[in-house]
Amino acid sequence: MQYEKTIHLEKAGTLAKFIPPSERYKIFSLKVTGLINRDDVERVLDEMCTSEGDYEGDPEDDIWVSDIEHSPRLRYLDLSESQFVGGNTFPYMGWYPLLEYIAFPQGIEYTSEKYNSGFEDASQLKTVVLPDGIKTIDGFSGCEELSNINIPASLEKIESLAFAFCRKLTAFPIPRKVNYIGGGAFAQCGITSFQVDPDNPYFTTVEGVIFTKDCKTLAAFPPAYPSKHYNIPEGTETIGKSAFDNCNLDTIHIPDTVMKIDAWAFDCSGLREVYIPDSVTEIGELCFRGSSNLESIRLPNNIHTLEAQIFSGCNNLKEVDIPASVKKMDVTNIVWSESLEHLYLHNGLEEITNDVLCLYKPLKYKEFYLPKTLRSFPGWLFYNCHDLKDFNLDPENPYMQSVNGAIYSKDMKKLLAVPDCLRKTFSVATGVKEIGDYVFANFSQLEEVTLPDSIECIGHRAFNWCHSLKEICLPANLKRLDFRAFEDCKSLERIVCLAPKPPLLTGSNPHWHFLNDCKNVTVVILRDSLPLYQADEGWKQVKLIPIED
Repeated sequence: MQYEKTIHLEKAGTLAKFIPPSERYKIFSLKVTGLINRDDVERVLDEMCTSEGDYEGDPEDDIWVSDIEHSPRLRYLDLSESQFVGGNTFPYMGWYPLLEYIAFPQGIEYTSEKYNSGFEDASQLKTVVLPDGIKTIDGFSGCEELSNINIPASLEKIESLAFAFCRKLTAFPIPRKVNYIGGGAFAQCGITSFQVDPDNPYFTTVEGVIFTKDCKTLAAFPPAYPSKHYNIPEGTETIGKSAFDNCNLDTIHIPDTVMKIDAWAFDCSGLREVYIPDSVTEIGELCFRGSSNLESIRLPNNIHTLEAQIFSGCNNLKEVDIPASVKKMDVTNIVWSESLEHLYLHNGLEEITNDVLCLYKPLKYKEFYLPKTLRSFPGWLFYNCHDLKDFNLDPENPYMQSVNGAIYSKDMKKLLAVPDCLRKTFSVATGVKEIGDYVFANFSQLEEVTLPDSIECIGHRAFNWCHSLKEICLPANLKRLDFRAFEDCKSLERIVCLAPKPPLLTGSNPHWHFLNDCKNVTVVILRDSLPLYQADEGWKQVKLIPIED
């Protein structure tokens, strides 16, 4: 049984008295007048809008499928004649709500709490009615049926991704007071051309594309633009954040007046080629992320830094030439671009940055040139390069050298990187004192590694995911050992530690102790050292067995 109900509240916070729990799943259409507050929304309306269901398919797809039969029946919610009291922001309401119609109450200025958008992925929502006084709109991304929404003249801000993936939304006039349009606010909407109030002092349109009033910054491109090609007008200096997010362009012309391209600017799956003129000196992170058909890109010769994940998700991009002007580049441009077969680096590059390990698919590099100007790079740079057997390090590099294909510091005191992650054995060169972070991470077939007596330090996660490693001998001079150095070494059974004093376990925390997930490992130590190891907070938690000196 389902039915309609109209309720008038003289006092805010009393809605629960009028709709007992036994009715909340049955009401199809609800109109509330009078005074309402956060308590009414969170205690009653939230329950009436929260759908039952589960995630289905590939877990990575994160697809929620609502169980309509067992979900609340509420489809029409009219709060337009009610006054929201106790705040000016509409609270979070509903988990994947099945509403088809929502009219917001009077007295609110924000449709959603920041980072807590209650109408995202409301798959059945068709109509939204906003009250006069609304200043900020957010929280309607993924409402694929949304086609009808009124835009009050009071509107000032449209937050990032506010209407992303609202594919049936074909029009959104920008009122006079709007001074902020967040990146990707209309990604994958059905809008072919924007209209901005001519009296708006902040924005204007040029052939349906939103620019700042001075026409120097391209702010938002209509996702359903009728042509597959677009010429950015001469005089444009900045391409704004997510400006072309999920548009349907194949090609785009960037004039030599453009100096800056903001983050996420070209998340365009159809984009096939891009030529960036030398006038551009700054390209934001994730600039071409998701441009899955991109085959060719020309980077400018005046850019000095390559931010994170510029090419992430560019699944048809086989090669990229990094200009010699680039001095610093984020490592994710190498490891999150799994389609790349050739990445050309030049003298001038000084740093490959980012020490946080990023998981990614196997890479296709067969060779890799490290220029003579390169001073540093993460130890896990090539940890998933199955076809890479050697590094081509410029012999004139004053900071590092190649010995038997592996990269060491110039003074041979530190092991920096090892090629061929499918190798079964490796011997660290004599005299080396330190194994860098992640150097052997994900060497899944590594069975034997020989460490010289000179080793004093083993870095962060140095042997992480070495699933075939069963035994290792730590030399007597070892003084520091990362507490996660052997994390997820599933086959590890025996560690022989010859250090008379327990090495300092660096980076440890109270929630994850040394060898926490190596369930079957035994640590063999010198008999005279047993009291010291048993007294050490980090070492006493593992199984210790003494041997004779």
